[in-house]
Amino acid sequence: MVNMKFGIFGALMFGLAACANSGLWPQEPFAHVDILEFQRQVRACWTVPPNAPSFTIALRVQLNPNGTIIGNPLLLNPDSDEIDGRNFRLASASAVRAVNRCAPYNLPSKSYRFWSDVVIYLNPAKTADPA
Repeated sequence: MVNMKFGIFGALMFGLAACANSGLWPQEPFAHVDILEFQRQVRACWTVPPNAPSFTIALRVQLNPNGTIIGNPLLLNPDSDEIDGRNFRLASASAVRAVNRCAPYNLPSKSYRFWSDVVIYLNPAKTADPA
């Protein structure tokens, strides 16, 4: 019979160990910091059009290991009903230009698998670094 006192804890520890050994558990637990750094670098190059309303632009970006862009960033929300059409097009086009202009990006190669294909979210109202 299984000792119930350690049964659940033991199963949990066994599951965590299995994930770590299988590659399902991220080896770089802070890789999200690299994605945030990429987003920060893009924001630093982004010239937001005047009078741009507050909305979120979602871009899918694929990168080479040396930080250069593969192809063009893909706009993921081009037809959102809640968006002011002309202003959104101007702001999203300027965001795509910023991604291309800032390349190559300075990101750690050891966590490339986490930032090789990312979605970043940009908001004209939040262009300043959150410090």
